[in-house]
Amino acid sequence: MEKQNPLSRRAFVKNSLVLSAGLPVVSAFGANAFTASAVPAVPLHWLDGTAPATGAGVTWGVPWPRGVIKKTNSF
Repeated sequence: MEKQNPLSRRAFVKNSLVLSAGLPVVSAFGANAFTASAVPAVPLHWLDGTAPATGAGVTWGVPWPRGVIKKTNSF
C-alpha cells in the first residue's frame, strides 16, 4: 500500500503562491552589501551613438569590477 502525501495539491499551490508573494518583501529588508553610494558611476553609451527611435525592450548588464565580488559572497 502506498503512503499518501499529507500535502494536497491545493495546499501546495496556495503555499507556493504565498511564499512567492512574500519574497520581494523579505529581500527588501535583507542585508545588502552593495549600496548605490558604494558603486562608482560607469559611463554607458549606445554602440552606434544614438538610442533607437522606439523602445523595443533592451536588456543589458554591467559587470562588477574585477575583485569586488568574492567566491564566498552570496546574493
